[in-house]
Amino acid sequence: MRELEEFSRRIRNVLDLYELLRERGGKTICLTSGKVGVGKTTIAFHLALKLAEKDCKTALFDFDFFLPNIHHFLEEVPSSVTLTHYLSGLAAISDLNPIKIKVGAGLSIFVSKSVVDLGRKIEIEKIARLLKFFKREYECLIIDLPSGMSKYAIYPITLSDFILLVTCDDRPSRLDAGRIKKVLQNMGLKVDGIVVNKVKGKLKYFRKDEIFCIVPYDKKLSGFEVRSRFKKSKGIKSIELLAEKVLHHYLSVKYKL
Repeated sequence: MRELEEFSRRIRNVLDLYELLRERGGKTICLTSGKVGVGKTTIAFHLALKLAEKDCKTALFDFDFFLPNIHHFLEEVPSSVTLTHYLSGLAAISDLNPIKIKVGAGLSIFVSKSVVDLGRKIEIEKIARLLKFFKREYECLIIDLPSGMSKYAIYPITLSDFILLVTCDDRPSRLDAGRIKKVLQNMGLKVDGIVVNKVKGKLKYFRKDEIFCIVPYDKKLSGFEVRSRFKKSKGIKSIELLAEKVLHHYLSVKYKL
């Protein structure tokens, strides 16, 4: 009986994945990185905010289930029911109440609680059903992934419509970016765009023609300073350009770039 139940569960997961890949509705964009500290979460948060400002109904998901950070950008305490509660079987999708920022078309943020604090394991296969559910409600789903290529990063990548690789302009980050691209290529996937963050002066390890967007070093973006998102700094302007490129290239919205 248990073997039959396990087989049925796996079949349902496969069907969820198949239906998700065929699902019409919003586009899913994941942000990945090889190294910790390249500013991936910062880029994800401000990109989601700028997309919402440009009248794109956007949802931001914190999929780092061990070291979640998105909630540090927020002025209110994370919801008691998080993505981790759903993935560990403690809550249903309908129980998820996002934190909402009233700007443009609106930004909804779904936070996570560390599995270490929660003390439970998660079923990453349930992510397919989660994304399928919210693709019907939002035009764009931004996923902030954990760094590296663990199963917690790779599985959501396979469910995404587009992959943005966030890195920095230094030799270790360049090498890591190359490794990430190779791993994904071996899986039949490709990086749709490279975002080089924290750039000081001219590029040293990347060529402009291989980069989707350059974000200059900006102390207003580094760290968790919520008010910085409303300031017109060099970093904010670059992420605004990134949002316009995402709308134009991935979401089929025409912008004059």
